[in-house]
Amino acid sequence: MIDYDIDEDDVPQGGKLAAATRIVYSQGGWPGSSETFEIDFLARTFNCEFKIVGDPDPDYAVPAILPCRFSDCEWEKVTAFLAEADIDGWEDHYSNPEVCDGTQWTFSLFEGKKETRRIVGSNAWPRIGWKAIAELTDFACGLAGFPPDASMVFHSDADEAEEE
Repeated sequence: MIDYDIDEDDVPQGGKLAAATRIVYSQGGWPGSSETFEIDFLARTFNCEFKIVGDPDPDYAVPAILPCRFSDCEWEKVTAFLAEADIDGWEDHYSNPEVCDGTQWTFSLFEGKKETRRIVGSNAWPRIGWKAIAELTDFACGLAGFPPDASMVFHSDADEAEEE
């Protein structure tokens, strides 16, 4: 077992996010591809798994990266992305009933093994803060060695609309 020398200052501060020790984001939808990202606050690690259906092989899956550990400087960026996202201000459910197929997603906060909050969406995303989550997944995927466009996380224009 790896001893990561955990310090309480390593855990993001504020609301439910402050008590969380881990976040897990997963998404999937038509045509069936999916991805899951996990950030462990205590170990400062990032795990990801992509499953691509139909190309090049129906059972093809990119192996999970287990784990990619953040440096101190990288961790500061991670916590800045999370602070900007303002997850504690999000609603628990987002839906766009006008879209038949598309993207379903789940964003979960955990304290130890216990899920303390689950936020779900179907073709709709938080209007504030989602851009920071998309940037966080792009940043972490890059550190894990994936190309910049590897993440399929929807880059919503909602944040830009709110800034105008």
